Amino acid sequence: LDIDKSELEELEIIELKEIPTVFIETKIGDISEVDSDPEKNTSARAELTILDASGVVVEKEMAKLSGRGNTSWLYDKKPYNVTFDEPINVLGMGESRKWCLLANSTDYYGLSNKVVYDFASKLDFAYVPEVCFVNVFINGQYNGLYQFGEKIEVSKNRLDLDRKDLYLLETDLNIDIYKAEDFFITKGNNIIEVRYPDVVS
Repeated sequence: LDIDKSELEELEIIELKEIPTVFIETKIGDISEVDSDPEKNTSARAELTILDASGVVVEKEMAKLSGRGNTSWLYDKKPYNVTFDEPINVLGMGESRKWCLLANSTDYYGLSNKVVYDFASKLDFAYVPEVCFVNVFINGQYNGLYQFGEKIEVSKNRLDLDRKDLYLLETDLNIDIYKAEDFFITKGNNIIEVRYPDVVS
């Protein structure tokens, strides 16, 4: 059998086992435009199909996909915020519109965040974000292992801060103090941004 090797295409077969899978298909907007926006102001409309660990489709919903993170946004494997049109219960983690896909680009094994969250749960912390590992495909291309999880925000189903003396703070090596509305700098020169309440008095 005479075969012209120039006409052959490489076929990559990926076997997915034991963890859920998320297929993202952009409908309005291009994922490359989202990825190339350093300010993370660009978003794309996408259909997300979520399969549980056994391969059964459990959700198929439209959502807005946008960039997230500070230092993590600088890496090739991008993290995303996912905002569904309606609140949905993603893989048993409770109903919400806002979720995040963590890329864990600086963590070779992708375990650090999950281990810390699980350890915090064992210690009965008042609030620990729920996350689970997922395989992610974007427009038919395998994008790697991510963590699908709760977006940290103040709400009844997430971080319920019902007292006026409670605050939500964030620290990161790449926080832009020229864009942060409320922040302070510690004696060790760490920048702390106040994420809640919106107006600090």
